[in-house]
Amino acid sequence: MFPASALLAGHRIAARIERDVTLSIFRTPPRLNVLEWAERYRYLSREASPGMPGRYRSIEAPYQREPMIVASDPRVRLMVLMWASQLGKSTIVENIIGRAIHLRPRPIMVILPKIDFAENWSKKRLATMIRDTPDLARLVSTAKSRDSSNTLRMKTYPGGFISVASANSPAELAADAIAVLIADEIDRFEESAGSEGDPIDLGRRRLATIADSFELDTSTPGDKGDSRIEPAYEGGDQRKLIVPCPHCDYGQELLFGGPTMPFGLKWDKDKPDTAEYLCEHCSCLISERDKRWM
Repeated sequence: MFPASALLAGHRIAARIERDVTLSIFRTPPRLNVLEWAERYRYLSREASPGMPGRYRSIEAPYQREPMIVASDPRVRLMVLMWASQLGKSTIVENIIGRAIHLRPRPIMVILPKIDFAENWSKKRLATMIRDTPDLARLVSTAKSRDSSNTLRMKTYPGGFISVASANSPAELAADAIAVLIADEIDRFEESAGSEGDPIDLGRRRLATIADSFELDTSTPGDKGDSRIEPAYEGGDQRKLIVPCPHCDYGQELLFGGPTMPFGLKWDKDKPDTAEYLCEHCSCLISERDKRWM
């Protein structure tokens, strides 16, 4: 026979465990924007970030912060990023997706220019982010041949799914309703997905029934006048990164300049490794070592 005090203590422990389990199930997710989520939960994989794997730190690329904050604003329905290559567009895309899977699960579609682009991105960027970010790995099972709900280009999680489509496949673009549409490297898209029309328009049709949908269009721009991302960017508020000169503190957008411009990038002929930036305000040369401070 157990003494009454022991039985009472056992009931209390059981009640506390039941309470904790119930709270863990029904607890409201933390209200973090994309940037805050990435700083707290995101881990960069060796495959996607060979030079800096491990916990994501926006201090390494602070210009990535504002797009992630804007993407979290419920009033924003469309965001356009017209960026040069190798500046972290993919990292921003991944952080938006990761936060959605973890804190606000909804159906997501990512459109890339071609099938090989889609498969490569899914393998090297999406799958590795899920694998190396513990809170995502717990929600998204690995792709298995016997599990049709999780494949290379379709992954499910509680409350939603992510579909990775190619811009030249109308069948992949015309399916179930989605809440988040991400069109990446749109300047490489074909004009039409087969005979069905513009691939971005096809994707947007799937957003039509969702009241608080969100679309992100990104690309490195192609030729001026023959670009999808340029008119999309010009249709928005055209935000630019303004940085201070380390000599005069004048805030400016960094521009290529060219040989006829009184400011911008300058270098000795045939020696691009000598490149420095000439401030448009004080005409002082800014070196590569100043970039991180700026």
